[in-house]
Amino acid sequence: MPQVDLRLGASPLFALLAIGAAALLAYLYYRRTLPPISTLRRRILLILRGTVLITLLLLLLEPVIRILSTTTHPPVLTVLIDNSKSISITDALGARPATVRSVLDAPVFRRIAEYADIRYVAFGVRARAVTPDSLSMLSFSDDGTDIAAAIRSQLASAGPGTSDALVILTDGVFTVGQNPLYGAEGYGTPVFTVGIGDTTEQRDVAITAVSSNAVVYSGIPSPVDVVIKSTGFAGRKVDVTLSDGSTILDRSQVELQEGTREHAVGLSYVPEGEGVRSYTIHVSSLPGELTEKNNRRTFSTRIRKSKLRILILAGAPSPDVAVIRQTLSEVDQFAVQAFTQTPSGTFYEGALRPQLVDSADCLIFLGFPSRATVPAVAEMLFSTAESRRLPLLIQFAKTTDESRLGHWKSILPCAVQGSSSSEVEVTVQPTQVERSMPVLTPGYREGEDPWSALPPVFSLRFTLQVRPDAVIHATARVPGQPSPAPVILSRSVNQQRVLAFALHGIWRWRLMAQRSPSTEKFFSAFLSNAVHWLTAPVESGPVIARPVKDSFAQGEPLGFRAEVYDARQQPVDDAEVRVIVQKGGQTLEGLLLPRGNGRYEGETPGLHTDGEARYRVSASKAGVVSGSDSGRVQVSGTAVEFLNTRLDVDALGRLARSTGGAYLRPESVDRLDSLLTREPSFVPQITTSAREIHFRSWPWYAALIVLLLAAEWVIRKRSGMI
Repeated sequence: MPQVDLRLGASPLFALLAIGAAALLAYLYYRRTLPPISTLRRRILLILRGTVLITLLLLLLEPVIRILSTTTHPPVLTVLIDNSKSISITDALGARPATVRSVLDAPVFRRIAEYADIRYVAFGVRARAVTPDSLSMLSFSDDGTDIAAAIRSQLASAGPGTSDALVILTDGVFTVGQNPLYGAEGYGTPVFTVGIGDTTEQRDVAITAVSSNAVVYSGIPSPVDVVIKSTGFAGRKVDVTLSDGSTILDRSQVELQEGTREHAVGLSYVPEGEGVRSYTIHVSSLPGELTEKNNRRTFSTRIRKSKLRILILAGAPSPDVAVIRQTLSEVDQFAVQAFTQTPSGTFYEGALRPQLVDSADCLIFLGFPSRATVPAVAEMLFSTAESRRLPLLIQFAKTTDESRLGHWKSILPCAVQGSSSSEVEVTVQPTQVERSMPVLTPGYREGEDPWSALPPVFSLRFTLQVRPDAVIHATARVPGQPSPAPVILSRSVNQQRVLAFALHGIWRWRLMAQRSPSTEKFFSAFLSNAVHWLTAPVESGPVIARPVKDSFAQGEPLGFRAEVYDARQQPVDDAEVRVIVQKGGQTLEGLLLPRGNGRYEGETPGLHTDGEARYRVSASKAGVVSGSDSGRVQVSGTAVEFLNTRLDVDALGRLARSTGGAYLRPESVDRLDSLLTREPSFVPQITTSAREIHFRSWPWYAALIVLLLAAEWVIRKRSGMI
């Protein structure tokens, strides 16, 4: 029964005297009336007037009614049931679903229900309350196990009605979310774990990861990293082979270690040919394996030419022609042919056959075309270059005749205006774009600037009108011009790349730069970078990214591999590579870590819904984004729950001990009753609530007074009283 107390703003004796005086005053007022009225009406008026006076008096005395209520709450036991796919299997100890149901039907829970409130929650990717009647209908079909989130969902609130103890029925293997052991000491509630399943893992050998470059060069060795997971084959040896069809390219033998281990295996191969080719990794099978389907993995790569055919066309003999030809010929990847024009329009090396142009991978015009160039030759060059999207490096020199460029003008990054044969000596400096994302600049040590140490070269006195989509890589101070003039420009149009030099005499960058360590190798790397950038496939950006496998399970971390290349298609190992995954309104982020040779690997948290998600991988250096790649990743209910089906007794035992609970096997679950009775927190909670009623602030108080006065006035009016 609630306890009711009345408090007044004055002494009780004073309140009684005041109430008596108010009643006496009302009696005297209606003892005689004019005109006389019936006794019944007079008594009603007396009661109404007395009640009004007493009510006003109570308002002045400020009465407060305090109601105290006491409630006893039984302790709450929450039973968390692992509803994931790993509980659906049958292991050496029998069917796990049957074990779970036998535990839930144990007499101990009926005994606990006599003095405690038992609640049931099924969890997997998410936690949801279930009724006792629906326990037999659990499907054990969730695609992930988030133990930590399930525990925290029951401890999120405090006070009566929250969990005083937790019982978890699980195999202890979490595949989603955080490790439940992190911060377990701070749960503040004892957790009793019941291990479901067998502690032994199935014997198996499987390929779990393959890492390789998506772009390789023909004839150049390329590495392949393989990760093999083994269980139960200690001391046995397996052969790991890399093959192209029936041809074995590399082989390695691995001795398997005791228990469950991951073994890293390094293989390599020399790609041949061109285009996309698939290779196979295979691990020899052993008797007694769980399955042989995971002993084979296939990966694909794109093979590019290792020998690029470069065709040089010169308008006239010059030191630039000789030095550029010699420098490019010294690069193993380049096969160089040069044709120098005579004053009559022929070539010193013989006729320029269309087959030579058609087989070229890159064209270089040095002071070409000139006045002596036959229009038919220029037209043949352009039509072949246009049909094959041949890249072009063009040098504007004294012999260049802009009027003979013809159709070439449509793809050049600039237009020449005010042409002049006079030249000026200039010093070349790279632009901020070239410094941030180098296309031509060779690699150099920090603190060095090879551009500033280069000898001056020459530029013609003309004006270049730069196209809006062109990129300026270097400028030079030209006398008579208020600002630096562009001298090295590039442009990509219709999947065709063009690099233009408004410079000549660049032979100086090799023959006059030998004495400085920062410049002695500049020219060779400069030209090599230019050719590699021109011939790099346009569809292959500086970042190539892909998921580590075709499909991921719900909640499984999304793994990605990326390769980062610079503008010369050389691997970059010091970039910051980030991945962003978006699906609906959910955004996940992760960082990919370097693995060598321009390769990066990393992951983001998993997604909990099936379907496609978009990803974007971007690489940056010094805060400047150098490139990105994007695509789609598939999330579906795959078998992440079956990757590790062993009962993790150690994890469940540590979780129980760190929270003050205990670890139990299904056959010993009857001990739960005695364990709970010894828990100081698992006792009924008594709560006391107080409620005060202040008449002065009661909103209907004034309305009651008005109602009483109105009733008294109506009766007096009908009785003819003034």
